[in-house]
Amino acid sequence: MSNQVNRRLFVKLGIMGLTAAPLGKLLIDRPVQAASAQRTGSKDVPKVDVNDTQAKAIYYAEDATLANGSFRKSDDQFCHNCHHYSGREGVLWGPCAIFSYRVNKDNKSLLVSANGWCRLWGPRSA
Repeated sequence: MSNQVNRRLFVKLGIMGLTAAPLGKLLIDRPVQAASAQRTGSKDVPKVDVNDTQAKAIYYAEDATLANGSFRKSDDQFCHNCHHYSGREGVLWGPCAIFSYRVNKDNKSLLVSANGWCRLWGPRSA
């Protein structure tokens, strides 16, 4: 009887392990892609297109100095000091919570410019 229980437990744990491996890859893969794209600073970074419908709706600009001045209240408003931006300090591109669900054709998360700006800018808490 105990041999039967051990086999059942082994099969259950095996199935759980086989299920957890692909799910873990999904959870880990995207942040790794975003982090590697931040370091490269190259043209292959999956960027949010400024002509995208959502980007236009929130007046997103890759260069904050070129943003719509009627909405930008201060010259120190940039993506890198916004609470939606989660990129590391000193990188050119990083993830933004507003575009967090958006991916390119290669299924890589789209990034925004650290020197960018949009209408939904909000100060980062200290």
